Amino acid sequence: LESLLDHPEYYTGTVFVINESYIIVEGTRQKIVGFALDHTLFDFDQSEIKGEFTTELDDVGQLMEKNPDSYITLAGFTDNIGREEYNRELSRERVEAVETYLVEKFKIDTGRIVLNWYGSAAPIADNSTEEGRSQNRRVLGFVAGIE
Repeated sequence: LESLLDHPEYYTGTVFVINESYIIVEGTRQKIVGFALDHTLFDFDQSEIKGEFTTELDDVGQLMEKNPDSYITLAGFTDNIGREEYNRELSRERVEAVETYLVEKFKIDTGRIVLNWYGSAAPIADNSTEEGRSQNRRVLGFVAGIE
């Protein structure tokens, strides 16, 4: 029960969608309270992380290394092509690919990574165009517990 009260997103599948970075100023000190992993995009029907997104993932990994009490909540999505059961599985494979990257490269404990996958739910762009579908094939996340 204590874990649920401290981190309800572990159990409820809460997805943090943040479009800006937030810095809270406390007196004369700035404290970063969270870090958004905006979008790691994937090719159609793929779960391999593209090289252009490793820089942001490296930033996340380094931040989590420096903050051992931090954790990340990840959410995976697909476009609307294909059966929903397949899309849910593909979105799971995508968040697991990000998890594997963080675990293997930065030795982040899997207990600090919360995975959620939603298939084609919650599109951020128009699924009737290729450009829109490419934006919907994504993993996003939020690092919390930063000191």
